[in-house]
Amino acid sequence: MIQGTAQLFDGQSAATHSVTIKATEQILRLTRSTGETSDYLLTAISIDPPLGKTARRLRLPDGGLLETDDHALVTQLDNWKGNTRGLRLVHRLEQKWRLALLSLAGVVIFTLGFLKFGLPAIADKVARSIPLEATAPLTTQTLSMLDKHALTPTELSTETRERLQQIFRDLDRQYAPDIECRLVFRQGNELGANAFAFPDGLVLMTDELVEMADNDRQIAGVFLHEMAHVAHRHSLRSAFQSAGVFMVVSILTGDVTATTSLAATLPTVLLESGYSRGFESEADREAGEMMLLLGWGTQDYQEMLSKLTGDGREGAEVAKYLSTHPITEDRIHQIKQLEMQTDP
Repeated sequence: MIQGTAQLFDGQSAATHSVTIKATEQILRLTRSTGETSDYLLTAISIDPPLGKTARRLRLPDGGLLETDDHALVTQLDNWKGNTRGLRLVHRLEQKWRLALLSLAGVVIFTLGFLKFGLPAIADKVARSIPLEATAPLTTQTLSMLDKHALTPTELSTETRERLQQIFRDLDRQYAPDIECRLVFRQGNELGANAFAFPDGLVLMTDELVEMADNDRQIAGVFLHEMAHVAHRHSLRSAFQSAGVFMVVSILTGDVTATTSLAATLPTVLLESGYSRGFESEADREAGEMMLLLGWGTQDYQEMLSKLTGDGREGAEVAKYLSTHPITEDRIHQIKQLEMQTDP
């Protein structure tokens, strides 16, 4: 027989009661200060796993709860109940701070590795497995949000829109004949000079970006760039990666229920996440290759990117485009190198 002391919470009032515990391998007896006793089968008592040096908890079948600092007593009860050795090992490891720090470092390294390599690979596979037409509701929801809060109807002339629509259709047939991309125009307002590629093939271009261009081939370069984003599912992959980070953080912080709001937040993630440098480089490369294939060269596209980096311009228009399409001198240099490599 073993014995010790504990505090009893009977589950019926906020009061606590000091009790004496006497236990055998089958029966645990509680004796209150009044002399009243209660007997419980040991098999009916649930013992919470140990957590460092905090008080141990025993849950009684009638809803009562025992708390005790007598770890030796509870360890013996664990042994009699045949609780797993794994829990005792975890308890011992928790008491060794060096091992705890090493374990924490391992979790951090694994998480960072997963976010950098595993998550993008998973997002790529998932995005490519989804038919473009299945993403139409996401596009509709995101465009509706933009129209409600940021954009207004285009003010471009009918002639300008029809001319650019024809260029867009011709490029779509040549670059991605198996993907039906569509083009719409909006006044960007606070978004300024901008363009978005939506998951189902819709490309939105603002009036401000059209007005910034010196010629149609500069605009055509942006068309091809956005079509490449569609073809390689960049917007969907970005959204899944951002949502995946959100889910990982939720799980690590214990707020798993927050992941249920993922469907509602996906349009915002899609709009605000932007593209990684790798996605931008891939879209630039394919736009440049297509312009070279058409015999246009890449000079017009380079000039358009130079305009978007600033090129002496003041203005929020440039900054707004950069927020979703980060332009760097490296990207312009990449396109120059591409043309040099293809020169005979």
